[in-house]
Amino acid sequence: MSRLLARLAARLAGGALLVVAAWTLTFLLLQAAPGDAVDHLVRPEMGPEARARLLAVWGLDRPLGARLLAGLAGLLRGDLGVSITWHEPVARVIARALPATLALTGTTLAFLVAAGVATG
Repeated sequence: MSRLLARLAARLAGGALLVVAAWTLTFLLLQAAPGDAVDHLVRPEMGPEARARLLAVWGLDRPLGARLLAGLAGLLRGDLGVSITWHEPVARVIARALPATLALTGTTLAFLVAAGVATG
């Protein structure tokens, strides 16, 4: 029984490490992209003060390392942040889309299994 628990713990730790690594890689790739999210929110007539205020509100004025560590700490707490587009917690946005996503995935899986069985 303890071997089973040890394997389960190792798998869970590996999965958690994979999630953290994927999140970190995604974060760094997004930071490497030209511009930032504020560029899409600020209209030309708003001026540099509005841009600076939005950078501060979203924490984009902080250094890269500080944003990375804050994001990882939030990820470990289950806090995925706030959506810039929807202005609500990302977890809530995901939860709202999850039923439709699962229905679509389940329907696709059922179709593919039926097609695979039918074609041998």
